[in-house]
Amino acid sequence: GYLARGQQAAIIGDTNAAAVYLTAAKEAGASGDVLDIPLGTVGNTLAAEKMVYQNHQGKVWALALIPGGKQFISAGADGAVNLWNIGSAQPMHTWKDAQAGIFMVAVSPDGRYVAVPAWDGHARVYEVASLKLVHDWVYGTVQADFATFTQDSQTLIVVDIRGRASVWRLGESSPTWRFEHGDQAVGLPALSPDGHTFAVPMRTGEISIWDVKHKRLVRRLSGPHASFATVASFSQDGSMLAVGGIDATLSLWKTADWSFAGKLVGHNSGIMYIDWSPKGDQLATGDRSGELRTWSRKGAPLGHFKGEDGIVFDIDWHPEQPWLVSAIGNSSIVLDGQSLATLGRFQSQGSTIFRT
Repeated sequence: GYLARGQQAAIIGDTNAAAVYLTAAKEAGASGDVLDIPLGTVGNTLAAEKMVYQNHQGKVWALALIPGGKQFISAGADGAVNLWNIGSAQPMHTWKDAQAGIFMVAVSPDGRYVAVPAWDGHARVYEVASLKLVHDWVYGTVQADFATFTQDSQTLIVVDIRGRASVWRLGESSPTWRFEHGDQAVGLPALSPDGHTFAVPMRTGEISIWDVKHKRLVRRLSGPHASFATVASFSQDGSMLAVGGIDATLSLWKTADWSFAGKLVGHNSGIMYIDWSPKGDQLATGDRSGELRTWSRKGAPLGHFKGEDGIVFDIDWHPEQPWLVSAIGNSSIVLDGQSLATLGRFQSQGSTIFRT
């Protein structure tokens, strides 16, 4: 259970994992010295680690935690990307990525890569362990709105402000797919885990389903969203597609026959990001107001978190631990995957980053 795993993590000094498991155990009803003593020790350790990180020459616009909870990435107006070890006041490495600003960064689910779509039309991918630039792709001449890795961490999807999507496979020098739909903007698309199907949410509220190999439109899904469909995401096994809309609702689709599987209601603002859990039994959604929700695979509401006012730019489930990380406004927040209780926070103010 959570208590035993938390106690073990505390003994071996894995403070962040211990905090997650022990907090989850407390939420589940555990009590007494067997919980309070290690939880207190872990809390004191984390409190001592609260500190200020400062190395940028301009405003910090992007924060992302590396899976594992021991490192994080920052980027911003100065075009620099910093890799930090949590607890160290000096960055482990700094990449001067672009002359223009960097609005967001995307970390692969396995924690090996960080992608930096910049305002100069380039999407650069760095390997975290070696600190090396492994790809420098040109996706256009305008800034990216979104970037995300597929769940196998081998493919990057970039969408620019004109609604053009590019799909890049690590190890290849040119995109495997470019999608344009005239002047119509698109939301954040999704590539199926097997790489065969590309789902593109449209401004009309429809979802275009494409056969990647033959680059042809298979069908259009319509009905649940009256206006802009903003984001799509496939489950780990590829059997379900979740689509969010500016109408604050979420639709579920069975990919075997593309039948409608249900509509989820709970958000009060347009949905901006969706991510399925590693086991595919839950999905997390975030909206324009900084609200996150978790749902069961069948659509039952599970958890709720309301952060600061600000768009949810990213949600990533930890590949092994029961928590997720979300970028909301100018913060990066660690949350319990079940209750969505806050376990840690990194927040930027101007050129400074605080761990709170």
